[in-house]
Order: sequence, then C-alpha cells, then structure tokens
Amino acid sequence: MNLSSYEKLSDDELMALCRKGNTDAFTALYDRHKQAVINYSARMLRDKDLAADVLQETFIYIFRTIQAYQPKSRFKALLFKAAHNITITKLRKIRNLDFVELNENLVPCAPEVSLLEKSETIEFFRKNIYTALDEMPEFYREIILLRYEKDLSYEDMGEILGCPVGTIKSRLHNAMESLRQLLKKSVNEELMP
Repeated sequence: MNLSSYEKLSDDELMALCRKGNTDAFTALYDRHKQAVINYSARMLRDKDLAADVLQETFIYIFRTIQAYQPKSRFKALLFKAAHNITITKLRKIRNLDFVELNENLVPCAPEVSLLEKSETIEFFRKNIYTALDEMPEFYREIILLRYEKDLSYEDMGEILGCPVGTIKSRLHNAMESLRQLLKKSVNEELMP
C-alpha cells in the first residue's frame, strides 16, 4: 500500500493499522493532522518553535498510546487532548511571547464590499481580534480557538478540556462576550481617537 492510498482511510482505520505496527499509517495520520496541531499550539503559545515542539511531543504521545486507543472516542479529540495538555504545560513555564497572526476564517466580512475594502476590513478586524485575544485570559482564548479555529464540537471540547458540555457552552458564551467587549472598546478607540 502506498502513502496516497492511506488518504482515503478514516482516522480510526489508520489507528487500527498503526496498532498492527504499520508505520506508513502513522505517517499518514501525522501528515493529515500536523498543521492543525501546529496552528492550535502556535496560537496558544504565541511561538512557532514551541508549537513544533508540541507537535512532536503530541505525536510521540499518540505513538506510545496506540495500543490503548479505543475507536469509541474520536481520534481528533484524543489528538487535541494531548496537544492541549502539552501546550498548557508549556504555557505554565513560558509567558509573554509574541502571538501569531490569525487566520482569515475568524474574521467576518460583509459580502457586498469590494475586494480592496474587504481586504482592508479583514486587516482591520485581524488587528483588533489579535489585540483582543492577546488581552484575554488563556482559558477564554483557548476555548475560542478550539471552537472557531479547529471547528470542534462541544463534546470534543469537553473531552479535551475535561469539562461537561454545559460548562463548555457557558465558557464559550462568556469568552465571546469578553471578546465582543474588547473588540467594541478597541474599534471605538481606533475610530474616535
């Protein structure tokens, strides 16, 4: 089986092959999810080099626990639970690092504006979201990134963060309200100096 044929397999199927010692299946899992882990940890840690360390440590953990993996829980939840734990450990050790640039998919933009206006609007919101997220407590920043950047379900977020779904919804609501207030303050200051 060549590497391209592994792309058609689900994460659970790849993990089943990994349990049998198939290293190509593990490589396929790594290739499939490495960017998501890097993006998540880079946004939390504000450092791409540390994010690369998290990526490596996360997949080492996955490799070491392959035999214990149960297909009843989603692989993506297990992966981000490991990345979360490793990221939190690093956050506790290192503070005040530069925050990496946000993706455009977090920035809403009205469809009726021109391409130039849209680009300027995206940059305006990116700058303000960047500043607002940077000012937020880690647990608010993390829950927003897990939901809107990684598009995880409430159940997966609960599994990753070790909280019931109701707590996740409440925290996300509070985080979004905090983000709204920070953005409102930031935009008002910028528009009316």
